[in-house]
Amino acid sequence: MTNTSHCLLKTVSTLLISLCISACGSSDYAANSDIDLNKSFASEAGGSLINAMTGEPSGLISMIAGESASSAISSNIFNSLLKYDKNLELEGDLVERWQISADQKTIVFTLKPNLKWADNKPLTSADVLFTWQAVTDEKTASPYASDFQLVKKAEAPDPLTFKVTYAEAYAPALDSWAGLQILPKHLLQGQDLHTTAFARKPVGSHYYKLDSWAHG
Repeated sequence: MTNTSHCLLKTVSTLLISLCISACGSSDYAANSDIDLNKSFASEAGGSLINAMTGEPSGLISMIAGESASSAISSNIFNSLLKYDKNLELEGDLVERWQISADQKTIVFTLKPNLKWADNKPLTSADVLFTWQAVTDEKTASPYASDFQLVKKAEAPDPLTFKVTYAEAYAPALDSWAGLQILPKHLLQGQDLHTTAFARKPVGSHYYKLDSWAHG
């Protein structure tokens, strides 16, 4: 996904980490208790978002880091298949629709067309499959692997379709896909996710992209 407007997103922790992220802007909300949170505002360039955290993230691949500081930042850089709206109802993030089989064991996700990574490479179901394979690989030792223990099979039959089959009906299935940030296969295939430089210089698909990371 690309966006022509840019602003600066700064995330500051109590350890004084400063992450400067280029992004499309959000409106300058006045300190007004009467503000209508349901009102839409036009995007504006510039401005800063300050987010206090308890510590510096170890990296920005959240499936590896497994910490709130990492997720707080990476969720602005990467997308998931699904997300929660303001009413805490699931809606599509990277997908435009999904279908669940009658026996509740199979989910077919249909991705939105023309999705792009920040380097302008296409984002497809192959990236989703790669991310699932990475998070469930024993060598990865991801804290999120348990969310996918009941997945019997995952497939990417075409660039816009991702199909997952469970061994049995699993109530939190959709929630687990909402929590999994999709990673770029073309940049990470064959790399050790624990040591890759990508964790500190990520290329994502969201509105924001990492500009710099100042330690200290």
